[in-house]
Amino acid sequence: MTKKKKVLIESIILAVLIVYLILSQFCGGVFFKNKFSNGNISFYYNKIENYNLNSSDEKELEEYFTELTEKIKTNPFYSEEKKLSFFICDNYGLYTFFSNINNKSMGITNTYGNHGFIILNKTDLSKKETITQSKEDNTRSFESLVLHESTHVFLTKIHNLLNRFSLPSWKEEGICETVAAESSYSIEAGLKDFYAGNSNSSKSYKYFLHRLTVLYMKNHEKLSYDDIIKDKRKQTEILEEIKQIPYDESVLWFE
Repeated sequence: MTKKKKVLIESIILAVLIVYLILSQFCGGVFFKNKFSNGNISFYYNKIENYNLNSSDEKELEEYFTELTEKIKTNPFYSEEKKLSFFICDNYGLYTFFSNINNKSMGITNTYGNHGFIILNKTDLSKKETITQSKEDNTRSFESLVLHESTHVFLTKIHNLLNRFSLPSWKEEGICETVAAESSYSIEAGLKDFYAGNSNSSKSYKYFLHRLTVLYMKNHEKLSYDDIIKDKRKQTEILEEIKQIPYDESVLWFE
């Protein structure tokens, strides 16, 4: 291969990657035909038939989106200056385009300044559920997912781009799960595995542990979210403390 041809191929590959980056990160609306907006919050979606709804359900869908925006506003970290754009995928291929190697996740959130771009995996709006390609723990209520992902955006109100990375992942995900008040891993199974010391490497179970840790700090230790964020303990230390708490008490934290 000549040097000139090699440079041309590399230039084409670079151009394709740049176009993909722009489309997947900033131009999500191009792939969705419909948009519903309520103030600083927007939902992008395709034909509602693709989400197991009928054309006659359009008004009810808009009412549902309105209800969700009101619930988002009750978030303890809510900031009106944050603009949220939710892109609701109707198939796995579309979600894979946006998420790439994270295509089995429930959703992904990218925050640029005060704008959060939130991509949600394949969704059945008739059941109000989002379903991933994972074999287990692959279903979650759409509402809890919206609340979880939006919390990621609102947390940037406290942690700017430079110091936000100092917030441990378990703590941020645990706070998001606590605000969402739900996990894809059941409470009963999660506590059973935790107290039995069962080995479980699933991402869903890890998120359950993140939620359990934050709930312990919030409901047992009575710490505020601000105090939880500032707390310097490692998650492993806190989990050891939780093991000393009776099951009957810890289950109450989830109510």
